[in-house]
Amino acid sequence: MLNRHFFMTFGCALVLLSCQEKKEHISGQNSEIPKSFIFNMTQMYNSTEDNISFPLWFNDSIIRAKGIKCIKRKLYNSSNNEEDSPGLKEIKIYSFSSEGYVTSINVARYYERYCIDSLLYSYKGTPDSYGYSTLNVINFFGREMKASTEHAIRHKKEEYNAKFLIYSDEKTGGRLFFLTKKKNWGVLSVDSILNPNPNDLIVFGTPKKPVKSYQVENTVNESKVISYTYLEEGIHPKKINSSLDPFINIKYLEYNEQGICTGFIDSTFNNDVFITGKVSTFVFKDNLPFQTIHKINFCNKENEFLQIEKFEYDFFEKEN
Repeated sequence: MLNRHFFMTFGCALVLLSCQEKKEHISGQNSEIPKSFIFNMTQMYNSTEDNISFPLWFNDSIIRAKGIKCIKRKLYNSSNNEEDSPGLKEIKIYSFSSEGYVTSINVARYYERYCIDSLLYSYKGTPDSYGYSTLNVINFFGREMKASTEHAIRHKKEEYNAKFLIYSDEKTGGRLFFLTKKKNWGVLSVDSILNPNPNDLIVFGTPKKPVKSYQVENTVNESKVISYTYLEEGIHPKKINSSLDPFINIKYLEYNEQGICTGFIDSTFNNDVFITGKVSTFVFKDNLPFQTIHKINFCNKENEFLQIEKFEYDFFEKEN
């Protein structure tokens, strides 16, 4: 049986979310309009975060307006709820230009307090209009890395036209398609325009606003499907469903009465059987998140597994 406290918290949160969705549907224009958030929640805290060719994790307008030069993101694990002494697992340092674009990412991974891996992703210029940017990768020995030896995903730009965008995975060679126009999202249109193979990934929408992504075994069978549902104004995500057979993950984004994203709830199922639940909460300071607390509970486990992320900010010096 699930931990009773977690079950009550998790279950109540889902009920509240359902009531909130129903209320928004009924009240329509009277519901709060979400405010801009520093994290792009279609890119952060999901599988697309590892695609480093699209540095779209942050709202560049907020980065620019606040003059943020650098964000240090530290991930800690603790299996016994000792928040004061968790183990450091990873540090990501995002550096920004004065225009708010990501210029580099340094990723360092730790084990038993020792750094076991460190990579520097350095972007060659500002992203294009779709958010794509070329980059170099250097390891902690100062050597340039090849895509085949990395954990992250890198893509090479192949073609842009009025119907689609094409990129190729530098490790696998599989193609990444974006069908930018809704009129081309039908099964027959996808097959005739793209002629995809099972290694290709098809995305409806754009890198900045995906609506659905999937792979095909033939023209009708879809796999690894991710679908995005947005709030009424179409910018902020409300729900993200991911299917990786036999598992299904459902993510609900939470917004407070002022329209600010306060966290999200993830639940994972296997054939409709609950496997894990995670409640993630943003903690704010000076209107910026300085902690994300993830509380995870596994089926048939009494103890929660805790993950804590801490954010530190450096700012550009203001001109006199």
